[in-house]
Amino acid sequence: MSSDTATLERPRFTRGPYNNRPKPGPRYTAHKIGAHSRPHTLAKVDGRTREAAILSRVRADLTEHMGGNPNIVQKMLIERCAWLAVRLALLDKKIERGEGFTQIDSNTYLAWHNSLVRTLARLGIDDKRSRNGSRSSLSTVMAELTG
Repeated sequence: MSSDTATLERPRFTRGPYNNRPKPGPRYTAHKIGAHSRPHTLAKVDGRTREAAILSRVRADLTEHMGGNPNIVQKMLIERCAWLAVRLALLDKKIERGEGFTQIDSNTYLAWHNSLVRTLARLGIDDKRSRNGSRSSLSTVMAELTG
C-alpha cells in the first residue's frame, strides 16, 4: 500500500439521512386543529389539547353509560360519538369567538349534530347500570309507585 492511499479521506456526503435532521430550535408545538381539519390531522390529536380532553371524557362517559364493558359495535359507536363531539366543540369555539360562521359551517354543524344524536340513540338512552339487565313492566312500576 502506498502512502498516498493511506492519507486519502473518505468522501463527505452532503445528502443523506443524517444531514436532513431538523435543526434544534423552539420546542415542538401541537398541530392547529380546526373543525374542518383533515382526518389524518385529527388522528394526531396531542394529549395535552382541549380536543384530546373532550375525546377521552366522551369515551369514558359513554363507556360508563354502557355498563363499563361495551361490545365491539358499541365501542365503534362510542368512538364515532367522541369524534363528532370534538368536531362540534370546534365549531362551538368558532361561534364563541365571533368568527365568521358561514352557511356551510351552519349546515355542517347541523349535520354533525344530527349524526351525533342518531349515533347516541343507537347506543341507547337507558342507563345500563340502573337496569341490571332486566326491564320492568309498566304495571310493576305503577305498583311500586302506589306502594
